Amino acid sequence: MYVVTLLITLGMFTACSDSDDASGSINQEEAAAETIINAMSPETGGAITQTDEAVVKASTIEDAAKQTDEPTISCGVAYANEVTLAGTQGGVTYYVGADWNWMLSCTVFGVPETFTMSFSSSRQYTSNRMTSDDDSVGEIAVSGLELLSNVFVVNSEVINSGNQISTLGNGYDLNSTINITISNLTYDKATLEILSGSANVSFSGTFNGTSSEIYGGTVEFLGSKNAVLNMNNGNSYPFSW
Repeated sequence: MYVVTLLITLGMFTACSDSDDASGSINQEEAAAETIINAMSPETGGAITQTDEAVVKASTIEDAAKQTDEPTISCGVAYANEVTLAGTQGGVTYYVGADWNWMLSCTVFGVPETFTMSFSSSRQYTSNRMTSDDDSVGEIAVSGLELLSNVFVVNSEVINSGNQISTLGNGYDLNSTINITISNLTYDKATLEILSGSANVSFSGTFNGTSSEIYGGTVEFLGSKNAVLNMNNGNSYPFSW
């Protein structure tokens, strides 16, 4: 087992809707939506950070000449490492400590079929809108390893739980659990950037220790590091990274 430390540059994003008022206060649904976005966005070390890393590892299986720092991955061998992810820019900072476990599954002829990676992590992030201390567990499967495919396709299940404090207006102290199911998240093999995909998300939590709420929706990935969270009630929250 070895430790990898990465420093990632972050950009700012804002989750908002038309109901944000002039004072910058937000309602409970908007706070829940922002918590969901932060649980996913790479700008806060969210779940897409983990799928990005799984795809990077999967890409080394196809082309060992890419001169990455990744070790050779053999069929059917279990691998593990501890990772520290940290970044800061524009008033947003995050720190993630994670354990990764991965394996390459191959045919009886040694042809790669599926790359799988599980993770557990603890994370803290701070922005000018929200702070959080949370934990995540997840499973990631990467297909499209065949040489004739131009894309990797990722499917993933993630559970994120912890405490968030919204710092806008009167603010909220949230205790939340967010379930994320990522479906057919497609990465271009040449750029390792997301082209398309979707995720079903659900939020359950308490606000200021009293109000217990459940929210749900879908995230659509639009390419070019853009996505939109569509809540079940029709409100939409675009975000980028």
